Order: sequence, then structure tokens, then C-alpha cells
Amino acid sequence: MKRYWLTAALLLVLAGVYSAAFQVPERHSAVVTRFGRPLRQVNESGLHWKLPAPVERATIIDGRIRLLRPPGLELLTADKRNIVAEIFIVYRIVDAVLFLTGAGSDEVAEAHLVDLSLAQLGAAIGQQDFSSLLGQEGQVQVIEQILDKMTVTVAERARAQMGIEIMRIGFRRLIFPPQNVASVIKRMKAERDKIARRYRSQGKQKAMEIAAEAEKEKGQILAAAKEASLKIRAQADAESARIYSQSYARDPELFRFLKTLETSEMVLKKKATVVIPYSSKFLDPLLRGGD
Repeated sequence: MKRYWLTAALLLVLAGVYSAAFQVPERHSAVVTRFGRPLRQVNESGLHWKLPAPVERATIIDGRIRLLRPPGLELLTADKRNIVAEIFIVYRIVDAVLFLTGAGSDEVAEAHLVDLSLAQLGAAIGQQDFSSLLGQEGQVQVIEQILDKMTVTVAERARAQMGIEIMRIGFRRLIFPPQNVASVIKRMKAERDKIARRYRSQGKQKAMEIAAEAEKEKGQILAAAKEASLKIRAQADAESARIYSQSYARDPELFRFLKTLETSEMVLKKKATVVIPYSSKFLDPLLRGGD
């Protein structure tokens, strides 16, 4: 009988020791509660002690970085068009006591994070037109602004309510609803065709302006060249007349003789038959030269 009680006492002591000890893994923390009320937070890894249950209990909290990927949600833009947004949330628990009292479990905390994030996202998407989110112009800038604003708001609330640090929120995908893909593609093609026509029209107008300007410059250049040519010709004619006048003044007979030879050369160069009366002065230099 005595051995029975000794064995029972030993087992009770062992059970108490086992119940009083708890192990904290690396990058985890523990919250020790007494009758359900948080008593202290243990952040150091290793073996720790508390009062045996049910007086005190230790709840292990995972402090590692986690990735949450909620399912996609269909949202409405400012111009009443639907898009499907899929986001991801990177977070970690930094206040184990607040996490335990504010959420109580990973499932509750993650559900609350998803609700907070999607509510902020829906409000932000509802203020933007479809083209600013999935169009070519300004898309990246608008999306970054949405994510920055959403991250700040969700991070503040998650930290204050559940002791969670939001490290990043981003888009996994931002796409059309499956039932709207065909109509959206058709509409986008029409928009691109419209833009292409506008660019072609602008290009054609620019080409016409360039051609008109080139034609104008061409006319100005030709007019300037013609004017310069006329001036040069007038100067040459004046110089020629001056030289002729000087030559005539020095020796009129020689001048007439040279002009006659020049005229004869011009006429005979064409291989034409010319009938000249004997009395013509045109023959005087030739006849005189023969005497």
C-alpha cells in the first residue's frame, strides 16, 4: 500500500514538473497566462518554467515571416467596369500578447487581415477608372499609389489591434473577369485603332506641313538663285559692253574686222549655204585680206 502511494506521489510530481515546463522554439515567443489572463511574454528560445496547469498555461506564438494569399475578388471601378484583383500579404507577429488577446489564433488573424486589405482595396479601386488600372498610361504609378495607401492603413490597424507587422502588400494579378475578356479585348482593340488613326492623321498633317515648308524654301532658294544669276549676267553684259567700247575706241577698224570674223564663224559653224552680194561689207575684211 505504501509503495502504491509513493508511486502515485512520484507520478504526480512528474506530471507537475512536465506541466510546469515549456519549450520556446527559435523565432517563436510564448505568452504565459494565469487563469486565462496574460501574465508575461517570453521571447528567448529554450526551456522555461511556469506554474502547473491549470493555474498557468503557455501559448506558443510563431514569430516567423508569413505569406498570405487570399483568393481573388471581383471589384467595380469608378466607371462601373469589373476587374478581378488577387493580392498577397507578407506579415509577422511582433506582439504576442496583443496577438493572443486581439485575435487568439492564426485563422482569426488572417481572416481579419484579408477583410481589412480587401476593404481598402475595394475603396481604392472604386475611385479609379478602368483605363488607369489596366491601360498603358500611368498604370504602374496608379497601382503603386493604391498599394502604398492600402499598406499604410492596414499596417496601422493590424499593429494596433493584433500586434501584427505588415511588411508588404502587393498584387499577384489584376485581370479581367473571365466572362468579360472577349468584350474587353474588343473594346481595347477599338481604343488602340482610334489612337492609331489619330497618330496617322497627325503624321499626315505633319508631313503636309513639312512638304509645304520645303516647297516654300525651294521657291525662295530658286528666286534667290535667279536674282543672283540676273545680277551676274547684267554685270557680265556691262563688263562686255565696256570692253567692246574700249576696243572700239582704240581701233575701230580692228574691232569691226574681229566682229566680222566672229559673225562669220558663227554662221559657217552651222554648215549653212550663205549667198552674199559682192558689194556687202561682210566681205570687205576677206577681200581686203586677199589684196
